[in-house]
Amino acid sequence: MAPVLLLVGATATGKSAVAARVAAARGLEIVSMDSMQVYRGIPVLSAQPEPELTAMAPHHLFEIAEPASHFDTAMYLDACAAAIRAAHARGRGALVAGGTGLYFRSLTRGLSALPTSDAGLRAELLALEQAEGPGALHRRLAAQDPESAARLHANDTRRLVRALEVCALAGRPLSALLAEPKQPLLSDYRAIGIAAPRPALYARIDARVERMWQDGLVAEVTRLRATLPPGRHTVQQAIGYPQVAGWLDGAYDEAEAKRLVQRDTRRFARRQILQFQAEPSVRWTDDAVFPDVDAITAAVIRGAG
Repeated sequence: MAPVLLLVGATATGKSAVAARVAAARGLEIVSMDSMQVYRGIPVLSAQPEPELTAMAPHHLFEIAEPASHFDTAMYLDACAAAIRAAHARGRGALVAGGTGLYFRSLTRGLSALPTSDAGLRAELLALEQAEGPGALHRRLAAQDPESAARLHANDTRRLVRALEVCALAGRPLSALLAEPKQPLLSDYRAIGIAAPRPALYARIDARVERMWQDGLVAEVTRLRATLPPGRHTVQQAIGYPQVAGWLDGAYDEAEAKRLVQRDTRRFARRQILQFQAEPSVRWTDDAVFPDVDAITAAVIRGAG
């Protein structure tokens, strides 16, 4: 079986369209590598592929979890491995496409053996932060795991809670567990990134946000706000949710909400670019062909060998 093909890049680079065309041309099945596309009922927030694209090739790991459910990287790796095995059993290769850097690193470098989440312990830690005020979790982590505390911001509550949770459940610092050797899921793969000049990419991002508004982003966020149970949920971190929620709560007007979504999406794209540029295994398309989908598709097929 040919190596698994990984297609990566920043948001709005056209990964979904290119992946569908490459998969159709090479007889591959597409496996999502996107941390938001796993959730049901948020097609606008997660930029789900359009029906005309999903009709071109089999798509997997889209809309497999409820918005209020827990879905972590270990669960993703298990689901991804199963999807790739199933594709191979059908005599087809796999194209793993998306922009979640953590999923890419876990697929290609392995994932540390960390304990699963404990909802009760997380609630206790959040209550501690509420009772003792900002910085309480960071101070506690500094005492238990100085290395992890040094790389986490004092306001990064989600990651601070996870680091403290790991310390409590594993009886060892998170930094020590992360330093242990890991077994990657993929040992035979080719990774190709879609390169894009920043001005052209930012223009596409701004246009995409306009389309998100037209496609029902506000209605989608409104429904989520009404149906999600109390608590902190991953879908609430999707770009578009907090910005629209701020407008609905009266913090600013609709034009400002749209501007914030565009701004934050551009910032997110910059982080994605830096993350993937730091990966030595990623080979990039020529940014001169962006955003020509056919030209990018041809470049990816050539790079796939």
